[in-house]
Amino acid sequence: MTHKIDIINLKKSIKHFYKPEIWHFVTLNASDIDGVCKLQWIFSKYEQKDEIEVFECDVDFDTSIDSIADIIPSAIMSEMEVVDLFGLKINNVNKGLYLDETSTKTPLRGNNA
Repeated sequence: MTHKIDIINLKKSIKHFYKPEIWHFVTLNASDIDGVCKLQWIFSKYEQKDEIEVFECDVDFDTSIDSIADIIPSAIMSEMEVVDLFGLKINNVNKGLYLDETSTKTPLRGNNA
């Protein structure tokens, strides 16, 4: 099931939904669609074949969003990847997973900013 949410309610929605004994955080997926960043936080249910939940929202690349790593610590890796490869601004998440912290490249961004 896909939940379309706005970025303002993202953290609250995930915090309300996420039960670590039931759901596995799979990844944060990002894509650049005509200059807008489409984000998907993907979860799978333990021991249930093909049962997934997706939280999806669109955000402008100039907008800073909140990290969910305080709710799901493993999310930090996916967040760092999105910061490096798309140039998205996530609060308290720095560059440096794949690219140098001073790199100005965003390899997966449509305009390759």
